[in-house]
Amino acid sequence: QAAVDAAQATVNSMKIIAPFDGEVVLLYNQVGDQVDENEEALILVNRETMYVEVAIDETSISNVSLGDNATISFDAFPGKDTTGKVTFINPIGSNASGVVNYTVRVTLDKADPSVLIGATATIVIQTGDPQTSLFVPVTAVQTDAQGEYVIRIVNGKEERVAVVSGHISGSTVLVAGDLVAGDIVKIYTTLATDSTS
Repeated sequence: QAAVDAAQATVNSMKIIAPFDGEVVLLYNQVGDQVDENEEALILVNRETMYVEVAIDETSISNVSLGDNATISFDAFPGKDTTGKVTFINPIGSNASGVVNYTVRVTLDKADPSVLIGATATIVIQTGDPQTSLFVPVTAVQTDAQGEYVIRIVNGKEERVAVVSGHISGSTVLVAGDLVAGDIVKIYTTLATDSTS
């Protein structure tokens, strides 16, 4: 039995057994080619399980958790949008131009073999429960001794509404206060003047 086992081990050492079932999509060498140790011989892929990797900078990585849902779209494959989940977060970051990024893997819920491997993707990761936020134009928020406020117009009359401003996005700012979507607020503008006008 020992001789048989040794012979089988010799035979097994003449083969490379992949750790997963898949499809050979590229051969680097042909029969008769001279190869070196550790030289890549082929590319084997499993199209039943696909994932996308994205680099997330250190200021945002703390918001991402394993299991977070994500939506994925592909630039070269319109209409092939799909969903996935965060399945891996590399705890070791890489530094690029002074910014530390962490690799996050999003595994697709359903693989589509028609999407080519290596395609560019856009990923939106949902890092919390959806929340309703209220934005107003930045120029609507004013400040006085009592704090921040906006002027709401109701039936042609003006009323002061205290607010607390937050994140600015373009020309709008996130506010919290006694406002609801659809309220009309007064916008202030500054006119530049000089001595001749």
